[in-house]
Amino acid sequence: MTHKPLKEEQKIITAIEKLPFAAEDRTAWIETIQKFGLNEVLVKEIMGKIATLPRGEDELNVARSGAELNRLIQSWRLSTNLGGGKHKHT
Repeated sequence: MTHKPLKEEQKIITAIEKLPFAAEDRTAWIETIQKFGLNEVLVKEIMGKIATLPRGEDELNVARSGAELNRLIQSWRLSTNLGGGKHKHT
């Protein structure tokens, strides 16, 4: 059964697409979110990869986008926790 991404999850997908993650990681994460929804295991994997992103000439934009993704993840956590546990965090 395909999961319909929540508003917060859709924003996270957009933020993931903006950052220079490896193509295979980006694709796998987006497919997982679209099929099953976001979960804490996936969040930890994404957050771990943010720290290792290449900075280069675009360091400021990468830092801003990383901070935005972090903020969106915090918003997602808050909304799912306030939602009465409707979403399973694994």
